[in-house]
Amino acid sequence: MDQMLYKYGGDQVLEGQQVTGLLCPECGGGQSRESAFSVKVQEGRFLCNCHRAKCRFHSSLPIPGEARAVSGHQPVASSSAGGSPKRAHLVPSAGHRGARFGSTQSAPMGKREPVSGQLLEYLVKERCIPEEVVRRNHVSQMKARFPDHGEEEAIVFAYHADDRVVAEKLRTIAKRFISTPGGEACLYGVDDLVGADVIVLTEGEMDKLSVEAAGIQAVASLHSGCGGGCSLAFGAAESLGHARRIVLATDGDEGGQMAAMQMAKQLGYFKCFAVKWPEGCKDANDVLRTHGPVELKRLIDNAIPITPFGVQLFNDEVFQTVQRRISGDIPYEFIRGVPTGWARLDRCYRPVKGEMTSVTGIPGSGKSEWLLSLVMNLAEDRGWRTLLYTFEATDRNLSVQLMEKKLRKPYSEISQEEADTCQTWLWEHFCIGTSEEYESPTIDAVLEMATAEADSAEGLDGLIIDPYNYLTRSQEVETDFISHMLSKIKQFAHEKKVHVWVVAHPTKSSGWAGNQRSNGKDAPEDVVPSLYDISGSAHWYNKTDMGIVVHRVKMMNEKGEQVPTKNVEVHIQKVRNKEAIILVLWATGLLMRTSTDVGQVF
Repeated sequence: MDQMLYKYGGDQVLEGQQVTGLLCPECGGGQSRESAFSVKVQEGRFLCNCHRAKCRFHSSLPIPGEARAVSGHQPVASSSAGGSPKRAHLVPSAGHRGARFGSTQSAPMGKREPVSGQLLEYLVKERCIPEEVVRRNHVSQMKARFPDHGEEEAIVFAYHADDRVVAEKLRTIAKRFISTPGGEACLYGVDDLVGADVIVLTEGEMDKLSVEAAGIQAVASLHSGCGGGCSLAFGAAESLGHARRIVLATDGDEGGQMAAMQMAKQLGYFKCFAVKWPEGCKDANDVLRTHGPVELKRLIDNAIPITPFGVQLFNDEVFQTVQRRISGDIPYEFIRGVPTGWARLDRCYRPVKGEMTSVTGIPGSGKSEWLLSLVMNLAEDRGWRTLLYTFEATDRNLSVQLMEKKLRKPYSEISQEEADTCQTWLWEHFCIGTSEEYESPTIDAVLEMATAEADSAEGLDGLIIDPYNYLTRSQEVETDFISHMLSKIKQFAHEKKVHVWVVAHPTKSSGWAGNQRSNGKDAPEDVVPSLYDISGSAHWYNKTDMGIVVHRVKMMNEKGEQVPTKNVEVHIQKVRNKEAIILVLWATGLLMRTSTDVGQVF
């Protein structure tokens, strides 16, 4: 600190004088290198403040005369009582200065000697740091007093910047740490980063030496571990800005990973990479001791990109999934879906587990009948189990509909024995989420019930919400509510590998964007709605995986009136990554299957 004052403020600073326009040693002025750091001399101390909103660093340090035992400075010249103001004589230091601003533990300064004996053996044999690496980094030793442990021989890591010592950190073999007071915030090994295209940052000094032992010299460690951030002082900002690749080799614990994310945000995600440590190793020194320098270098060279939260790149898991698909290890139903039971429809639409289908159509078009017939086919052919939230049908009527579809006959023709046998089968393949009281659950309540069913021993393959507007809506505007609801549904479908069908009604026909029918016997007014015509939001098209419109064809009778027919068209308007297809299928009242394909009924 005194050297910066000497450089910017001359050889003397008056008591009370403030020097401004300096670079903060903690944040380095940020990416814009803002000179927002100031130092004021007050009552024999330096009051230091960074005025950047993102930093706000502040500290109080003794002036050189009061710290001469540490820094080797000249005493402060003071006047006699009533004389001229005190001046702090700022003489550049030729020696060391200590570890970091703020709360550091004080240690009596002993004589520093090149590390040797037991401490050198500890570094070389136990920590596997080559002696030439130890010597190159000027690692020394000294006796120091540690709180509650008395005087001990300690390893001294000297923080060099511009060929001078700006900080020191001491540690014992028993992992007791102290820092000499009054030091600067600086990366350990900051001078090794100058001009490097690839830089490695570690969490501690021992890891820095370990990476260097693996043959990588452009490496530095954080000045206060994962909690101190990355200091940009003493040329670090320039070196890190010049580098095209920064490998963050922090510890594998939660603190280390969070520190890596913070540094990536600070330095730029596009150039930051993280090392994935092997099982049983939490840092670089663990790998060096367990697997050797070659493996440590390989891990650093193969560091993976760091992305912001919520962003995912192609990783090993994605490529493994691709390989499993190529080799046929992924079940067919998770890739191309399962047959619907209607061969003509299978060419265009097959439900895929983990996806969502939006279904629309005007009231009375046959949406619910078609969906129940579909899940009945899936239950019979594939053994699917489906949860039904069909709000417009009572539990009793829904049970009757399912029984008629299963037995292929009207309810009036079903015997008691057939009903009992069928009921048992229906319990195994369907569960009903509606109630006689027409309760209006929230989407969270529906998905909570569906999750419970999916996690049960019986499992769950499908979920129908028919129609969605019976759900209790939050205070959000309709568009936002629909967006958030569909996001929750898609997340549930993906996580639980359940196909979800959501039914929604279109708006009034006067505003439809669908195609007007004018072919042959169909009246010109017979308009087919589209997914964009669903009430409330275009999210019904944008967020769904598949989109279907069920449309009952109208025709002109002899009196010139529009009348609905028994013909139902299923329009496949969206299949993700495929073009929209219109497929015409003919329907009967019970929507049952036959053995024929041409003119096939449901």
